[in-house]
Amino acid sequence: MRTRLAIAVGCLLVAAGCPPGGPGTDGGPGPDATVDAATDAGPGSEDAGLDATAPVPDASADAGPDAGPDAAGEEDGGLDVPPDCEPAADLAVAADPAGQVLGAAAAARSGGFAVAFSVADGVGTFVRARLLDECGLPAGDEIEVDESGLVVGVPVASAVGETGGFVIAWSRDGGPGDDEGAAVVFRRFDGDGTPAGALTLASEVTFDDQLATAAAALSTGFALAWEDNSGGALIRPDAVLCTFDEAGRPMSGEVSMSPLPDGAQNVPRMAVAADGSLLAAWVDEGVGRFRRRNDGGWLDAEAIALTDDGALPSSAAGTEDGFGIALTSYSADLEGDVLLSVLPSGGGEAAEATIAERQGAERDAIVVSTRAGFLIAWTDETYRDDPQAVDSSGSTVGAVWTDAAGEVEGEPFVVPTTTDFDQELAAGAAGPGGVLVVWVDWSRADGEDDGGLRSRLITWGEGP
Repeated sequence: MRTRLAIAVGCLLVAAGCPPGGPGTDGGPGPDATVDAATDAGPGSEDAGLDATAPVPDASADAGPDAGPDAAGEEDGGLDVPPDCEPAADLAVAADPAGQVLGAAAAARSGGFAVAFSVADGVGTFVRARLLDECGLPAGDEIEVDESGLVVGVPVASAVGETGGFVIAWSRDGGPGDDEGAAVVFRRFDGDGTPAGALTLASEVTFDDQLATAAAALSTGFALAWEDNSGGALIRPDAVLCTFDEAGRPMSGEVSMSPLPDGAQNVPRMAVAADGSLLAAWVDEGVGRFRRRNDGGWLDAEAIALTDDGALPSSAAGTEDGFGIALTSYSADLEGDVLLSVLPSGGGEAAEATIAERQGAERDAIVVSTRAGFLIAWTDETYRDDPQAVDSSGSTVGAVWTDAAGEVEGEPFVVPTTTDFDQELAAGAAGPGGVLVVWVDWSRADGEDDGGLRSRLITWGEGP
């Protein structure tokens, strides 16, 4: 893979308002994201340029991103010490191999991570979850989140304020108090996976379908975003967000992301910066746009285009003083590129970085914020069916570290150690020991009947 960083001064932003080597959104403070994805060119494929065979540096060494999130591991003399996690092979997340996993979300929690996923067995679709520890290893059995069989789409998840717990949200037909189509519902959990509340209806509008697309942690709770199709053929699907406190009570009420009264606003994403500013990003008539918000309302009066290159947002992450947005470009010149747009929370210029530039090969990127910058991952199809490639069996998951400005550090690498058939990126989240990357796996490893779910913790500094 060729890698090129093309930092360019993007659109002028006006002051606005309101998570080896190294895969379906918010009105207040704290970050998270969920995205579908896929990739190929397995480990050791030098032709693919995704190097998974090079030695892995010691996670404590001063190489690559130098540290994980500030909220890390055990305390030692007043200093946060990340857990001593060793680079390891990927592993199965879903304990029950029956059925087909449709997608997943990941969130940090006290003691590690929570991975929520939807699975279909030919009779219905369900939501389940699995806890992983700080090193990405399974911690307990699967949690049955929604066994109604009425689930629509893929769940989203995030941490909940400072509670150490997490929330899972999803869409289902016949939610509590909503029998007019698919409704957005959620359930909160303590850090150990114990339910912290009842199944709750998130969406105020109960006509037609509301489809959950994103979740983000706030300092005082969490935020959810969804597509609202209640206008039917008369109006348009609308990108909506709502904030909730730590007890799951609505704070903001439903808020439309776009200031426009018509048009199609789809696939809303969210992120929250350390200063509490919230980023809302969505696809507006085929154009990626964003606005920023804080407790006082929208900072951006108008929606701002993310890029002039026809790129669409698929994930967002908050930083100390801004946001990173992962995009896939569909322009004639940059088709297939994975892009990163770095935005300050209070206005100013946007920097756009090209992360991966094989045309038509990369898609569905996610971005996870780290103390030193970002980890970008994507589904990669560069060498599918290429008889000259080391791995031509399907797609895989590629990733690369960047600094806080989006500048690539090191070479891209393959995340999965399971490389047979397709690996489709699903989610990512940062924890004290590294970044957890989750993907849908079609290899039928571990006795899976259909598509399973696998994950791997990319330890800090790990890479080719």
